[in-house]
Amino acid sequence: MGKIKKLGKDVLVKIFKMPEERALSIKRWISAAFRLSMNKAVVSREHLPEVLKLLKLKGPAAEVGVAAGYFSDFLLKHSDISILYSIDPWKTFDNDVYRDIGNVSQEEFERDYKAAVRILEKYRKRSNVLRMTSEEASRLFKTETLDFIFIDANHSYSECIKDFENWWPKLRKGGVFAFHDYINAEIAQGAYGVKKAVDEFIKDKRQKLFVTPCVWPSAYIVKDTSYAQLLLRIFKGWYRNERQ
Repeated sequence: MGKIKKLGKDVLVKIFKMPEERALSIKRWISAAFRLSMNKAVVSREHLPEVLKLLKLKGPAAEVGVAAGYFSDFLLKHSDISILYSIDPWKTFDNDVYRDIGNVSQEEFERDYKAAVRILEKYRKRSNVLRMTSEEASRLFKTETLDFIFIDANHSYSECIKDFENWWPKLRKGGVFAFHDYINAEIAQGAYGVKKAVDEFIKDKRQKLFVTPCVWPSAYIVKDTSYAQLLLRIFKGWYRNERQ
């Protein structure tokens, strides 16, 4: 794959006698496929919209754990998803239930809720803010109806396992399932068991796990899709664009 990556636009034009525009399109596809094959599709969660576009995912999506709504706003602004359900109870829990820097006072949660509603109202029908827990919200969706799910809620191991159990069935085959803060740690910011939960859940599923190389990494999976199928899917998307 490394040799293929070096196949530049000029080589395609000179050796294969391709029109420059077509050669550039092929070069872009090769670059995208190479990034995926080398586990470099994204470097932070802010690049997830690029993955959604690459995989032609434009259907409904859900973000669980919204806070003031900044990442919901980012997803809607930079992706083609038809509607984003922004889910958060905006509620203070006892520390023995939810030990996390995000478990702020109820007064602060109220401010965050109002900020989220305000920042997302410009998207109108593309945004639906749901003030409820992750488990409550999961019951609203039918099986295999979502193209993308992003979890950034309670980071404890037990709650992450529950989120997988509740939300994984709601994702379509070929959709993207992502968790933020893919770490195991007992630190000042809280108790994190996201990595353990994710690793255990996918252990027997033969799923390719992508992890962003940053301080607070995100991990994501393309559901029920092998590596070869993933690359073929990207190529088919490119080929359809070429024929239009």
